[in-house]
Amino acid sequence: MYKVRFTSTALEQLEKLDKPVPQQVLKKLQWLAEHFDESVPIPLTGNLKDIYKLRVGDYRALYTFDKSRETILVHFVQHRSEVYKTKWRWCINRKVGTIHGSESQDYATR
Repeated sequence: MYKVRFTSTALEQLEKLDKPVPQQVLKKLQWLAEHFDESVPIPLTGNLKDIYKLRVGDYRALYTFDKSRETILVHFVQHRSEVYKTKWRWCINRKVGTIHGSESQDYATR
């Protein structure tokens, strides 16, 4: 089973959401962690092709993963109308936890 970790940005965004939404997001991420090898990650496009999205109702969790470490790192959790408007200037390293311009601290799921 994969481990789910969060950047500090993703944790802050989760804490700001209305009560049922964070629970739904965490439940879906837990499912993804348990079934990752059976799932087909949905990548973003263009220069963000190494970031993947997880749909949770009207919200999106944007994440990267590292198969060798069996880790999913969640970078952003926002409403779908907001998450794609963000002006991303980060370049992505293929290592989990290194999106430049975003804090890279990992937090285990609660």
